[in-house]
Amino acid sequence: MQLPADASVRLKAIDALRGFALLGICIVNLPLLARSWDSYQRIPETSFARAAFFANSLLFEAKFFTLFSFLYGIGIYILVKREGSVFLLRRFFALILAGALHAILLFPGDILLSYGILGFLFLPLSRMHTRALLVTAVSCLIVSGATYAFLGILSQHNYAAPPTNYATYGAVVTSNLNVYPYALGYTMLFNWPGALAMICLGFVAARENWLSKLRLNRFSALMFAAGIAGSLLYANAAVYQLREYMPVAMLAMAYTTPLLSLTYAEAIFSLSEWAWARRLVTAFSAAGRLSLTNYVLQSLIAGIIFHGYGVGLYNKVSQGGLIFVSLGIFVLQLALSDLWLRRFDTGPLEWLLRSFSHLTLMPLRRSS
Repeated sequence: MQLPADASVRLKAIDALRGFALLGICIVNLPLLARSWDSYQRIPETSFARAAFFANSLLFEAKFFTLFSFLYGIGIYILVKREGSVFLLRRFFALILAGALHAILLFPGDILLSYGILGFLFLPLSRMHTRALLVTAVSCLIVSGATYAFLGILSQHNYAAPPTNYATYGAVVTSNLNVYPYALGYTMLFNWPGALAMICLGFVAARENWLSKLRLNRFSALMFAAGIAGSLLYANAAVYQLREYMPVAMLAMAYTTPLLSLTYAEAIFSLSEWAWARRLVTAFSAAGRLSLTNYVLQSLIAGIIFHGYGVGLYNKVSQGGLIFVSLGIFVLQLALSDLWLRRFDTGPLEWLLRSFSHLTLMPLRRSS
C-alpha cells in the first residue's frame, strides 16, 4: 500500500534523523575503539585535542544514544501497527543475538543487545495510555539522573580497567570477552533508564502524531541553550579531570541531554522541508535506512584502522584526529549507502533481521 505524501515525507525525515544520529554515534564510539582507557585519565596534551574532547563531551556524548532511543520508540510504534507484537518479539530476540555477536567480535560497547532487552521491557508498556507513558518517561528520567550522579561519584576513584590486547584478531576477541561484562554493566546503569524514557516519548510522539509538529520553533533556542548549559560542567570536568565536580555535572547532563537531542531532531525535521537541503537530507536518509548495517560497519572499519589485524593505529591518533577519522568514515558510509540502495531495497543486516523476524527469506533486490 502506498503511503500518503505527508507520511512518506515524514518517514524520510525519520530515516534522515537516524542517519544523522549515526554520525554522532561514530564520533562518540570511535575513541573507545582507537584509544586505551588510561588515555582518558589524563588531560589531552594539545589545545586541539582538548578542544575536540570538549566538543565530543558537550555536543555528542549521551546525546545520540538518547536520540536513537527516541527513534527506536517511533520504530516500535510503526512496526507494532504494521506487523504486530509477535513479529516484534522475534525482532527483539534477534537484536539481542546480533548485539552479543557485535560486542564479542568487534566492539564491547555495543547497544544492540540493550535495545533488544529494552524492547522486551517496553512492549507491555506500549498498551498504556499516553498520560501513563509520559509519567513513566519522567520517572525513568528521574532514575537516570540518580544513576548519572552515582557514576559521577564512582568516577572520583581510580578503578583498574580490564587488560586489553588488540595485536591480533584472536586477542581482540579475548579482550572483548573480558571487557564486555563491565561495558554492559556501565551501559545498563548509565543508559538504560534514560533510553527507556526516550523510547516512551518516541512511541507517544508517533502514536499522537506529534512528529508532524516536530520542527524548529520559538522554544528551540531555549531548549538548545539549556542542553548546552547542562553539559558545560561535564565537558570541562571530563577534559580537565575535575573529578570533584563529576556527580553534579553528570546529574545536570542527565536532565538536559533530552532537550539537546530533541533540538537536533527538530533541526533535521525542519531541514527535510527546505529545498536547499534536499540532497543532504536524501544522503542522511539513505544512511538511516541502512542504520543497522552502518552501525556495525563503523566498528569493523575502526577495527581495521586501529587494531593489529589491520593498520594498527591504536593509541596513535589524538582526540582531534579522531574527529576527522569519524567524519571520513561517515562520508564513506553516505556514499556506500547511496550505491547500495540503487540496487537493493534494504541493507544486508536489515535484510537478515527482517527475514528472521518474518521467519522467511524476504526480497533484497529492488523491484524493477
